[in-house]
Amino acid sequence: MNFKNAIRKVVVVLKITINTNISKFLTKAQNMRDMLLNNPNFPGVQGLLGQLQADINTLSADESKALTRVKGAAATRNAQMLIVFNELDELRGMVQAVVNIPANANNAIAMVESSGMEIKGFTHKKKGAFSVKRGKASGSIDLIALAAGKRAAYEWQQSLDNVNWTGCDPYVTTEAKNTVENLTEGTRYYFRFRPVLPKRAQIDVSLKTAVKGEGDWSQSDSIIVT
Repeated sequence: MNFKNAIRKVVVVLKITINTNISKFLTKAQNMRDMLLNNPNFPGVQGLLGQLQADINTLSADESKALTRVKGAAATRNAQMLIVFNELDELRGMVQAVVNIPANANNAIAMVESSGMEIKGFTHKKKGAFSVKRGKASGSIDLIALAAGKRAAYEWQQSLDNVNWTGCDPYVTTEAKNTVENLTEGTRYYFRFRPVLPKRAQIDVSLKTAVKGEGDWSQSDSIIVT
C-alpha cells in the first residue's frame, strides 16, 4: 500500500470518549497504556504512563464503588473518567506528532497500531495477517500467521528491541501458529515469522513471498507478556 497517497496526514484517534461504556473504556485505556509502555516508537510518552496507570487503577476502584450505588460515587467515577480521558488524549496528540514526522511516513500505520490507537478514516484489513495474542497460561504468547500452503512450514523469531532477533521455542512449526512459553512477565516482546515452502511449490506463490523456498520475514508485532 502506498501510504503517502492514501492518507496525506495521519489523524490519530482513541475510539473512546467520556460517554463510552465504562467497562469498554477501562479495557481500551489499559490496552493503550500497555502497548505504549516501553514502546521504542514513542520514548517521549514514557514519563506519563506511571500516572496514567495510577489513574486507571483509581477509576477501576471508583467504578466498583459506583456499582454499590453509594451516594456521590457515580459523580466521583465520572470525574475520574474525565481525568483518564484527558491523559489519553494528551498521549494521542504526542503519538500523532511522532507519526507525522516525514521520516516516519512509511511506517506510520504500524507505529499507530503499536500504540493501541487508530487512524481516522483508515480501516486496516487484517484478514490473514500476522497476529500476536496473550496465551492461556501466564508467560505464554500465541502467534498466528497467514497460511502459505498445505506443505509450508513456518519459522518464528522474537526480539526485545525489534532489532536483534533470536529463534522462538519452537523455532519451526508445520502449522501457521505457534505458542511460545516461559516468557518474562511485564516485558515487551516483538515477534515475526516467515513461511518456508518446498521448492516445487514455489511456482504457486509470488516471488515476493518465496525465494529459494523461504519467504520474507513478516512485519513484526509486539505485546507485553502477562
